[in-house]
Amino acid sequence: SLSDQQKDSVKAINLEFANAMSDAFKNSNGDRDAMRSAMQSLRTAQDARFKAVLNDDQYKQYDEWRKDQRSRMRQGGGGGGNK
Repeated sequence: SLSDQQKDSVKAINLEFANAMSDAFKNSNGDRDAMRSAMQSLRTAQDARFKAVLNDDQYKQYDEWRKDQRSRMRQGGGGGGNK
């Protein structure tokens, strides 16, 4: 379970990432390769920030959750819970 401080940090990181992702989308002008590259850079930076905030066990759980999400997206089931 996350402490209140960790929860605040995770929320701030996620908000920052969402804003950066939105900016990257706007700045890519429909260039999928540019968007993909920007997203990879942003995710790497986000992961580093999470690693600094979470303990090892928490980060492992986050990493496994993220891998599961990525797998679901590849299978076409990554939508907003319409199942």
